[in-house]
Amino acid sequence: MKNEVDERSEQQANEMMNGGLYEILRNGGIPALKGIDLNALELKPRGFSIGGSLILGAIAGDIIGSVYEFNNVKRKDFDLFTPKTKFTDDSVLTIATMEALLSGETTAGDYTRLYQSYGRQYPNRGWGSRFHRWIHSDAPRPYDSWGNGSAMRASPIGWAFDTIEEVLAEAEKSASVSHNHSEGIKGAQAAALAVWLARNGVSKRDIKWNIRDRFGYNLDRTCDEIREDYSFDESCQGTVPEAVIAFLESADYEDALRLAVSLGGDSDTLACITGGIAEAYYGGIPSSIVTKALSLLPDELIGVIAQFSGKYRRKMKSQIEKGERYASKGIEYLSQKLYWEAADEFTAALDFIAGVTGNAAADKSALEKRVQWLVLRGDARHGRQWYEDALEDYRQAFSLCPFMTEIAEKIEAVISEGGNFNPYIDKDETEEEGQ
Repeated sequence: MKNEVDERSEQQANEMMNGGLYEILRNGGIPALKGIDLNALELKPRGFSIGGSLILGAIAGDIIGSVYEFNNVKRKDFDLFTPKTKFTDDSVLTIATMEALLSGETTAGDYTRLYQSYGRQYPNRGWGSRFHRWIHSDAPRPYDSWGNGSAMRASPIGWAFDTIEEVLAEAEKSASVSHNHSEGIKGAQAAALAVWLARNGVSKRDIKWNIRDRFGYNLDRTCDEIREDYSFDESCQGTVPEAVIAFLESADYEDALRLAVSLGGDSDTLACITGGIAEAYYGGIPSSIVTKALSLLPDELIGVIAQFSGKYRRKMKSQIEKGERYASKGIEYLSQKLYWEAADEFTAALDFIAGVTGNAAADKSALEKRVQWLVLRGDARHGRQWYEDALEDYRQAFSLCPFMTEIAEKIEAVISEGGNFNPYIDKDETEEEGQ
């Protein structure tokens, strides 16, 4: 039974979706979903994967951003690959970091040796002047740099270690051989930690809070706000926060790269950092991007990527495992009638599992969009405190995702019980009821 405000919820929630919210969905948003026969879409089991098993997110981001570094595009509808697209210094040093980590325990000397070796082997890849001198020095020493070069090469560290403390220590070690300024070290740590959090199934909300609180970055801006007056910035403090924001605002891996590049600035490095985080969060990369990126890399670099991926890819939690964690927490909140908190957890859960959907590529796209649409409409209703309608949207979204029907059934049971969906319910009172 609906309460008074629920009678208008369908119309108003859809009006909200037809405003700014639906722009989050690429390729048509809500209109493209009309007329889809969801019952005709075949679901594929847990084994569904995106873009194979190579850890390539940061490298593909660098490659896609390469042509726009000095030819910025302040929009998302650009060509991902052009005749001038190539890998740059970001990819070279990311792969050098991978090789260092393959040896197990590393020393600062390992990073120095490999960064110099790779830099000399791949000249003319966009090296900064100071780092270029460092590469060719017979006695290389750190030069108090706060440049974003320390962050662009750090993403593999987020894959290789089991604890936050290990990730932070290794990121500092990799950065300090050249970029020993506090901001240079902080940028490398933030980039590596974001990857670690993403692959371990931490929600965007919690990734944002962790990076913001630990490093003091302003992550409360939007891409639209940044894009308006953002220009080329080679500093960590002027690149890493923006790259993280592009990831936080994204709907999938490709969308993350498009957002990062659309900001302008140091496009290849922005997309490199964003891409590393997005791959770990969304569980992979579209196969079309993988195929094209690999075609632009020499065999010896692909070999290092393959070795690193073979050793560390298994550490990533599956998208289902990531989603189940937050879905279970949402059910726990529901049992306490904490509807606002439950909705937050369901949004986080569905963000992970929306991509683990269809069978054929076309079906996957349609079903994933439908799940994303339901989540966004649920969020809109949730924001208006139309809890029953919001829960129904989340229930439908879970019912469309493999291995999540049990969560959908539990939400349906709560709705059927006709719980207290008073939009003005006092949080303190509900906490007392749940005790």
